[in-house]
Amino acid sequence: MVDTALVTQKKQNSSESVVKHSLYSNQFIYQSLFTQLSDGFAYCKLLFDKSGADAFDYVFCDLNQSFRNITQLGNESVVGKKVSELFPW
Repeated sequence: MVDTALVTQKKQNSSESVVKHSLYSNQFIYQSLFTQLSDGFAYCKLLFDKSGADAFDYVFCDLNQSFRNITQLGNESVVGKKVSELFPW
């Protein structure tokens, strides 16, 4: 008699493996695009007010090399900071 819990666990592990492989593949594709893009690109996180309706600022999460070359801003001086800290209006 086959242990159904064991079969179910094997199927679940196999499905998780397929999902993980797909995620890693997508991550590689997007990371390659990000690093090889000739246009400056900054990956940012929007910050919303308490109601969640209006964005009021954003934080730099990552920059590609082209962005750093164009703006002369390095990762150390930008990543993790709000745009309002860097460029007060």
